Amino acid sequence: MTMSVAVLVFGLTVCALGAWLIHTGKAADDVLKALGTILIIVAAVFLIVAGYDDKQIAPVIGLLGTIAGYMLGKSAGGPKA
Repeated sequence: MTMSVAVLVFGLTVCALGAWLIHTGKAADDVLKALGTILIIVAAVFLIVAGYDDKQIAPVIGLLGTIAGYMLGKSAGGPKA
């Protein structure tokens, strides 16, 4: 239970850091890519620490991987041909 709370507190800290960075005028797209990836990792680690087995978290990990691929694969300028 303590480790689950620690992982969630870290996730909330990352969210607060992202909000602060966007508020200070950093490029929102870059901040969201970096912090979104970290939050996806935090969500995956939370599921593992919370005690779910591999059959229960396999679909969720697939979904988190899809979201991470979309976030890191899209570009602001579109494809350059």
